[in-house]
Amino acid sequence: MAELGKILKDEIRRLARREIRAETESQRKAVIALKREVRELRKHNEALTKEVAALRRHLPDEVVQKVDKTRKPRISARSIRAQRKRLGLSIEAYARLLGASPGSVVNWEQRKTRPAPSMREKLLEVRKLGRRDVKRILAELEAAGGDADKKKTASAKKSEGGSRAKASKRATGTSGSKAKASKKASKGATKASKGATKAKSQAKKKTAAKRSSGARKAGSSKRGAEAPAASETAASE
Repeated sequence: MAELGKILKDEIRRLARREIRAETESQRKAVIALKREVRELRKHNEALTKEVAALRRHLPDEVVQKVDKTRKPRISARSIRAQRKRLGLSIEAYARLLGASPGSVVNWEQRKTRPAPSMREKLLEVRKLGRRDVKRILAELEAAGGDADKKKTASAKKSEGGSRAKASKRATGTSGSKAKASKKASKGATKASKGATKAKSQAKKKTAAKRSSGARKAGSSKRGAEAPAASETAASE
C-alpha cells in the first residue's frame, strides 16, 4: 500500500508539471520576445542619442541654449517621490519646503493630481538643492513661523486689551450718564417742590386778600346802616 501511494503521488506530480509547463510556455515565449524588443529599443535609443550629440556639436551655442530653454523638464509622481526620499524629508517637511499642503504632496505622488505651474517651478528649484540647503531653509522657515506666531499673540493681546479698555470706558460713560440723569432728576424734583411751595404761598396770599376785602366791604356796609339811624335819633331829639 505504501508503494502504491508513492506511485500515485509521483504520477500526480508529473502530470501537474506537464500542465504547468504547457500553461507557462506561451508566457515564457512572450517574455523572451519582450526582452528582445527592449534590447533593440535600447540600441536604437543609444544610436539616436549619439546622432543628436553629433548634431549639437555642429550647431551654434545660441541655438543650443534656445533649444534647452524650450525643453520642459519632466515632473512625474515617481520623480517627486524620489526627490523627497533623496532629501530625506517626510511628507510634512517636504510640503513645508514647497509651501504646499501635505495632502497635495500625497496626491502628486499617487498620481491623483498634478502640480500647478507655480508649484512646478518650485519643484525644479528644489531639485538643485542638497540636504544641507534644505535643512537651512527649513530652519529659517521655522524661525519665521515662530516670529509670526509671536506677532499674532502680541496683536491678539493688544486687541484684547483695547477691547477691555473700550468696555471699561463704555461702562464709565454709562455710569456717568446715569449720574447725570439722577442729578437732573434731583434738580427737577427740587424745582417742582419749590414751584409747589410757591404756588401754595400764592394761594394763601390770594385767600387772605379775599378775606380782607370781604371784611372791608362788611365794615363799610355796617357803617352805612348806622349813619341813617344816628340821623333819625338826632331828629327826634
